Amino acid sequence: MARVHDQHDGLVAALRAEGVEVVFAEELAPPLYNGVFMRDPLVTVKGGAVIGRLAARQRRGEEAGVLRALAAAGMPVLRTIAGSGTLEGGSFVKIRPGIAALGLSARCNEEGADQLDEVLSRLDIELIIVPLAGYSIHLDGHLAMLDHDKALVDAEHLPYWFVTRLADMGITLLWPHPDEEWAVNCLVTRPGRVIMSDSSPRTRRLLERHGVEVVTVAYDEVQKFSGGVHCSTMELIREEHAPPSARALPTP
Repeated sequence: MARVHDQHDGLVAALRAEGVEVVFAEELAPPLYNGVFMRDPLVTVKGGAVIGRLAARQRRGEEAGVLRALAAAGMPVLRTIAGSGTLEGGSFVKIRPGIAALGLSARCNEEGADQLDEVLSRLDIELIIVPLAGYSIHLDGHLAMLDHDKALVDAEHLPYWFVTRLADMGITLLWPHPDEEWAVNCLVTRPGRVIMSDSSPRTRRLLERHGVEVVTVAYDEVQKFSGGVHCSTMELIREEHAPPSARALPTP
């Protein structure tokens, strides 16, 4: 546990070095032990947050503390997933302004997806539903946007039609090294710059060859608990960055 705390502190330091303000949620009391994985209890979009409903029984109850932390930070809550719906933020990936994807799995069901889609449709955000295979639980283990036109994909665990759609959108698809299972679970701090675990050196070199700046942190001990850098964070405020084709030319 000492190594877990040290590595988590290292991630916080790396975020602050990137100019990110870090907000901590409430510390969880037993029997809730998964608080390091802050990605899952919520989904954030422009204008506020959707509080999810965690599928795993041992994580039920984390949502309340997250809701209180958001309220204290002054962030609007747009909806709370209710009834039989289950929704976890680790399976939600923002692709482009106005387009996001949600992976369906044992952790995120169709009812949760429908409730989320009701919110996103009012914000003019298209939600692409991606069924995940086998024991895959979250889409962020298979897809990470690196820039407007680059993504890291574990393509063999994604539906062919979805991989094709990403390519048709003009997104260059980069494959992580097959021996580095946590490489995809990285975090973009701004377009073309990511924080990732130092346990993925070959994938890091691949990204750098394609013009992506990489900041590494030690995170191997946390990964033993089935979560990575991306799992441990959730953005609360995100600036909108227009894709290159929509950027205005500089004034002479």
